[in-house]
Amino acid sequence: MRGRDLFGICLTSAVIGLDQITKWIVDQEMVLHESIPVIPGFLNMTYVRNTGVAFGLLSSPDPGLRSILLLLFSLVAIAVILIFWFKSRQAHLLLIAALGMILGGAIGNLIDRFRLGEVIDFIDIYWKMNQKIGPFT
Repeated sequence: MRGRDLFGICLTSAVIGLDQITKWIVDQEMVLHESIPVIPGFLNMTYVRNTGVAFGLLSSPDPGLRSILLLLFSLVAIAVILIFWFKSRQAHLLLIAALGMILGGAIGNLIDRFRLGEVIDFIDIYWKMNQKIGPFT
C-alpha cells in the first residue's frame, strides 16, 4: 500500500466518522425542518431527511423499488470513485484527498440508507438577493 492510499483511506475514514457524528448531533439537537442561520443570506443548518437522492430526486417511487435503486446507485458511485482512485494512484495528493472526501460522504449516506432508510441532510446553501429584480419580486 502506498502512502497516498493510506492517506486517502485515513481521510475517507475521518469523513465517514465526522459525517455520522454530525448527523447524530443534528438528529438529537434539532427538530425536523428546523433551520438555524449560520451565515445569513447564504448558509443555514436545516434538518431534513431525504428519502431520494440529491435535491429530493427519486423520493416518490414505490419505497421498495426506491430502496433498491438508491442502493444500486450508491454502490455504483462508490465503485466508480474507487476505480478512479486506483487508476489515479500517481496523481497529485490533492486529487486523492478530494476522492477520499467524496468517497467518505458517499459511504456515510449509504450507512444512513441502511440504518434509517433515508439520509439526514442539514447543510443548506443558498443565495438571498437583497434587491428586487423585476416586477414579480
